[in-house]
Amino acid sequence: MEHFSINCDQMEHFSIGGEEAEVSRTIRDEAPTHFQLRIKSFSLLSNSSLERYYSGDFEAGGYKWKLCLYPKGNKDKNGEGHISLYLEMSETDSLSPGWEVYALFRLFVLDQLDDKYLTLQDAKGRARRLRATKTQCGFDRLINLTQFNDPTNGYLVNDTCVFGAEVFVHRESVTGKGECLLMTAGPVTCNYTWKIEKFSQLVQEFHYSDIFNAGGHKWRVILYPKGNGEEKGKSLSLYLELNQETTPTLLPDPGVYVEAQLRVVDQVNCNHQENELASRTIRDEPPTHFQLRIKSFSLLSNSSLDRYYSGYFEAGGYKWKLCLYPKGNKDKNGEGHISLYLEMSETDSLSPGWEVYALFRLFVLDQLNDKYLTLQDAKGRARRFRATKTQSGFDRLINLTQFNDPTNGYLVNDTCVFGAEVFVHKESVTGKGECLLMTAGPVTCNYTWKIEKFSQLVQEIHCSDIFTAGSHKWKIKLYPNGHVEGKGKNISLFLELNDSTTVLPGQGVYVEYKLRLVDQVNGKHVEYKGENWFNDSTKNWGRREFLSLSSLREASKGFLVKDVCIIEAHLLLIGAIGKLGP
Repeated sequence: MEHFSINCDQMEHFSIGGEEAEVSRTIRDEAPTHFQLRIKSFSLLSNSSLERYYSGDFEAGGYKWKLCLYPKGNKDKNGEGHISLYLEMSETDSLSPGWEVYALFRLFVLDQLDDKYLTLQDAKGRARRLRATKTQCGFDRLINLTQFNDPTNGYLVNDTCVFGAEVFVHRESVTGKGECLLMTAGPVTCNYTWKIEKFSQLVQEFHYSDIFNAGGHKWRVILYPKGNGEEKGKSLSLYLELNQETTPTLLPDPGVYVEAQLRVVDQVNCNHQENELASRTIRDEPPTHFQLRIKSFSLLSNSSLDRYYSGYFEAGGYKWKLCLYPKGNKDKNGEGHISLYLEMSETDSLSPGWEVYALFRLFVLDQLNDKYLTLQDAKGRARRFRATKTQSGFDRLINLTQFNDPTNGYLVNDTCVFGAEVFVHKESVTGKGECLLMTAGPVTCNYTWKIEKFSQLVQEIHCSDIFTAGSHKWKIKLYPNGHVEGKGKNISLFLELNDSTTVLPGQGVYVEYKLRLVDQVNGKHVEYKGENWFNDSTKNWGRREFLSLSSLREASKGFLVKDVCIIEAHLLLIGAIGKLGP
């Protein structure tokens, strides 16, 4: 039998890694604050049949952690030829449902000759989010095995190596426990239907379904016909329960992990009501921060526009906007509904690793009764916004059949009103709003700009002739050698509202457009599609890295023929945006 010895020295702290493209590698003198893993006879570990090794647990930031080491590399993450090293949370079963931990971490390899540590961390210093479905994060290619095995580099000396970790969390609060997840041999599925007759005659506070079997355990559905807890008297409450009488099928402490869906069946229209995390209430007060009034909603709904972004508004010291899908967000199973989301805007100026926790409510106005249908998280939880998730909201805000029925008051004279309230850590904003007025019909405009002697362009910026679309004047702006991050590598191309004075103060023009660079040989054009609104403060939109200069100049690709370049602008839809009056 093969043997290898492992010696662990504990310390306190932690650190979170990122994708290989986002890794910062530095050298430092200080030893890892929280944990070190020393491995003797590393060659025996590497040559054994063991693909990965888990260290013992250590504590940092009030949580328990461990290292996961792949001595030959994690093949599932393209780590061959490298050592792969990950930080993993341990003993998370005592944490609250839906738990999340944000941690900045660093992982280390010791150069034993110089007594210095190769240190890897996220290049932008961002914290990473760990949760029940993702308890591990780290580096697929920590260090190249050739570099690691070379004794002159000091990482492997006398067949001994040392790894380490630092972890920095937001708070220290949890004492960990452990668990073993035993997956079933195959997915166990169960469909159970509970038919309740004489529903109106139910008088008890709650009712149980018959007991049914799934995965070797017994279950039942609990119904509160008149609601439970804060929903009492307002909603029907429904729960899935592991039947108490059968808990001897479980040993002390373990549990059963289940993905479940509860549904109240619509027996007529098949618009079934499934369990969701949204609370729906009615209130008199208008939204505190923002209202969006849309006139000629049918034109918006029938246009080719999948989604519409409102203008910005401020709340809690940040800028926000609404994202509306008038026909539903198909990617989120929102068909047959209106989908509405809150999105953070202008986040580039925020510090790396920024996070904003916000409790928000979204609204639809019943114009007949002057009341607002109000949606928010059912448990009143704040949502976390960050660089990788700037948007949150409701895939099924309201059923389109219900919304379009004029007797419900949500759509009156083809006009509707949505709203938003956003509460961050403090409330400091005076609300404002906007009105979107779609044009009576789609206004289309096709403009072609033929540029001769392209190679002789010497100025930084070149503009097309001015053309008219939707009673406004436009032009195309070209940077032949690129602009900002595209400079020297790409051409940059923008559509610009030429005379913003045609727009009243505080108003804008909403445009769905395409910018296209024509392939004159093969017909394989390069194009950019945008959906933006243009006003006196934001006159142009486009792409800084439209096409690489090398591709532009490659004769076989057809973008430059006899030193002629052809650019097209196609304005697909235009609407007017203005401030919402008192």
